[in-house]
Amino acid sequence: MKRGKPVPIQHLARIRALQMLYKLDIGPNDDADQLVLECEWLHELPELAPPELSARELRKIKSRADALVAGVTVQKHLVDEMIAGASPHWDTARMLTVDLNTIRLALYEMFYADVPPAVCINEAVEIARLFGDEESWRFTNGILDQIRRDAAADVIAIPPAAFESANNQASERLCP
Repeated sequence: MKRGKPVPIQHLARIRALQMLYKLDIGPNDDADQLVLECEWLHELPELAPPELSARELRKIKSRADALVAGVTVQKHLVDEMIAGASPHWDTARMLTVDLNTIRLALYEMFYADVPPAVCINEAVEIARLFGDEESWRFTNGILDQIRRDAAADVIAIPPAAFESANNQASERLCP
């Protein structure tokens, strides 16, 4: 990403969602309000948080990020099965938490939020470059591309979304 170039709201929402998913994974937190406060904004990456975002844009980012977190949370077991299938020699428990959640987020959008696969993969690679280690973007790209190719060739069946009511419940819990 080049300085001076406006950062798309969807990209910022994905980053915020990744931060929240990471926080959920690294430790139990029963207090959803506290989680939201801890992930309120991109303080650690000021170059990504344009100073002139309007209140409306901030609400859009928060709303989109909360919806992504809710969706990934509900579909987590399904996307984890896809990840495990694409990486049979690499247990998800051994993956970097940030890499795993970047992949989960991309797969959720690719298969359950109707975002084009190329967009999902490109965004995930960019986010992996920002938050992962020096090899994260390659690992992320490899897993996502394998799953995309397998799904396109009908080698794997994409399970239908988990219960719609569960999606709505998760969204309501995270987006009061």
